[in-house]
Amino acid sequence: PVAIFPDSLIYLEAVHFRNAAFLLVLEYNSIFFNRYLGWTAGSMIAHDKILGTMITSAVGRQPLPSRLSSSQASSSPASA
Repeated sequence: PVAIFPDSLIYLEAVHFRNAAFLLVLEYNSIFFNRYLGWTAGSMIAHDKILGTMITSAVGRQPLPSRLSSSQASSSPASA
C-alpha cells in the first residue's frame, strides 16, 4: 500500500480538483437557485447528488491506474 499510495493520491487529487472545479460551480448555482426559490429540500437533493457524483467519480476512477499493478503484484504472491 505504501508504494501505491503516492501515485493513487496524486491521481485522486487530479480527479478531485477537476471535478470540484466544475461541480462546485453547479453545486453553488443549484443551492443558491433553490434557496432563492425557497426549496430547501431541492438544494439538499442537489448537494447530495453532486457530492455523490464527486465521490463516485473520484473513488471509482482512482484505482484504475494502480489496480493493474496492484492486482498483478497481489495475485502472484496469492497464487504462490
